Amino acid sequence: MWHNAIPWMIEIAAVLSVVVAHWADFAIIMTLLLVNAGDVPIMAIATDNTWLDPKPVH
Repeated sequence: MWHNAIPWMIEIAAVLSVVVAHWADFAIIMTLLLVNAGDVPIMAIATDNTWLDPKPVH
């Protein structure tokens, strides 16, 4: 399965910002990662509350 490389690069940037002790950059990057990760549970909840019509309209 193909995975998007952009989240991996952002995580690497977070690690590198810790290594070079750029704490403001680390805080910004982690905020972006956490806000972006918050979309997954919201989407799961939204799709779990749907139902399928046994006779769909064409």
